[in-house]
Amino acid sequence: MAHREELKVRTSDCDKYLKLEASSVLDLFQESAGRDCLQYSLDSPTLIREKNLTWVLTGIALKFNEYPTWPTNVKIDTWTKSFKGFKALRDYQLFNEDNLSVIEGSSIWALLDIDSRRPIKLESLNNNIKLEEDNHVFTDIIPGKFDKLIGDYNSVSEITVNKSDLDINNHVSNIRYLKWLFTYLDDNYIDDMELELVNISYRGESILGDNLSLKTSFNGFKALHSFVNKKTDKEICLMSTTWRKRG
Repeated sequence: MAHREELKVRTSDCDKYLKLEASSVLDLFQESAGRDCLQYSLDSPTLIREKNLTWVLTGIALKFNEYPTWPTNVKIDTWTKSFKGFKALRDYQLFNEDNLSVIEGSSIWALLDIDSRRPIKLESLNNNIKLEEDNHVFTDIIPGKFDKLIGDYNSVSEITVNKSDLDINNHVSNIRYLKWLFTYLDDNYIDDMELELVNISYRGESILGDNLSLKTSFNGFKALHSFVNKKTDKEICLMSTTWRKRG
């Protein structure tokens, strides 16, 4: 059975059009996942304190059919589909006040040893987490997997990691990359278009003081966004996005 959270859309979660921001959806989905894990003592704060382990997101896909607006109420359902090997698979649905599923998400998580920074097998945890192995929000989308052949990058922005960008794992929050995307995209584009689909592959960590380049390539309504550590030239995060005209 899915875990459900009910909440009110806050103005602080919205853009200037009073629509729920994409990064806020990512944040709310992860909060609901954390509260689901909490009942099994598998939430990151508990794992950090008791086992020196933590969860890291390796891939997530979000599809926005409609954006809830302030001041409506929404419901979020989340459930674990698989919990074995080095991957935990989790899906999400967000329902509007008419009880229609308007945003879906699918994610892949890894369990990290904090000292070694290496993933460990999930079987090392004693758990009784309930699985819904046949309940998939997507049949044609794999989190973190997508076509990278769009074209040359035609826009570059520079980013320096600050304290406010870090999470409880002391590296850049996975939510921050999506916030950065909207921060550095052209304002006129954001006024004309809204995000329909984002698929994110997290490939490394960024820490305090790192200097990153955000490179973007557009091809029609599709785009590719690459966050690269300028010192090491390592790609930290890669996003594929699909956009639509604002209604």
